[in-house]
Parts: sequence; C-alpha cells; structure tokens
Amino acid sequence: MNLISFISSKIDLTVKVIGHTVSWLALIMTVITFLIVILRYVFNIGSIWMQESLVWMHSAIFLMGAAYTLKSDEHVRVDIFYKSFSPKQKSWVNIIGAVFFAL
Repeated sequence: MNLISFISSKIDLTVKVIGHTVSWLALIMTVITFLIVILRYVFNIGSIWMQESLVWMHSAIFLMGAAYTLKSDEHVRVDIFYKSFSPKQKSWVNIIGAVFFAL
C-alpha cells in the first residue's frame, strides 16, 4: 500500500467516524427541543443555553456531516432527472453541485 492510499483510507475512516458520531446530534437536538418546549410552556422556565446549543448542534450536523454525506453519495439531487443521466452527465452534476454549494 502506498502512502497516498494509506492517507486516503485514514481520511475515509475519520470521515466515517465523524459522520456516525454527528448523526446522533439529530436525536439529541430533538430531545432538547422537546425539553425546551416542556420547560417553557408547562413550567414557565426559559433556558437560553439550551436554545443556543441547538444552533451549535445544527451547524455541527451540516458542517461535519457534509463530508460524510458526500463520501456516501447520499447528497440531495432531483433523482427524476439524475437517474437517467449518463455517467459523464452525473459527474458534471456532482462537480457543479459540489462547487456551487461549497461556495
């Protein structure tokens, strides 16, 4: 195994671990949102840090989960058109989409 494939496999493993770890934030965000609503409307208690934590978790999901989604080829496309494209057309859609949404 040469150095480039070794580094590539380590990056892929890191992206996979980060993607699986970050995916749990969606469940945690749901629970915290539920708690915020219950605390506010049942007990009349507000919590700014809980609301702020949602913003940070939401951004972590998108920023750290984007690499995993792209690596897994699970990013959002209009599959009605995409599935009938040739491999060359699909790669152009992927390149343009990645560049456009990265900017």
